[in-house]
Amino acid sequence: MKLIIDTQHKENYAAHNDEYVHGVDRPYWKYKGGSTYVVENVSISSAMSVKDIVREVRSLIESRDPSFQEYILDWGLYDNDEVTWDKWEAPWFLKKEDDKWKASRKPTHWTVPVEESYTMLPEGGRENYGYVELGEVA
Repeated sequence: MKLIIDTQHKENYAAHNDEYVHGVDRPYWKYKGGSTYVVENVSISSAMSVKDIVREVRSLIESRDPSFQEYILDWGLYDNDEVTWDKWEAPWFLKKEDDKWKASRKPTHWTVPVEESYTMLPEGGRENYGYVELGEVA
């Protein structure tokens, strides 16, 4: 089984105005799509329940500040061969290593395909971000 988490991004267009004061001026939030996060090889009988995984990664995925927000919309368990995202999307695959969650993805729509990766930090923070070019597009 795999756990799939879908998020929503929102951007406060008013925050781009130099005179904007958060909490005083009126925000102008626009929905800007979202991300898909996938945790593969989830065992229902493991020590860590699916709800525990969601609770743990929620604090790493979700972020809120005066200009941007990302929050979890929904999550669910799916068979390993199920694909719930569109072909053009590049979901983040999450794996826990040494008590830290690592994220990686392979965007296929870029001119030169790459594999991006980073260590997840609280509130959407990233550490050790990097990418490797995978070769030319065929």
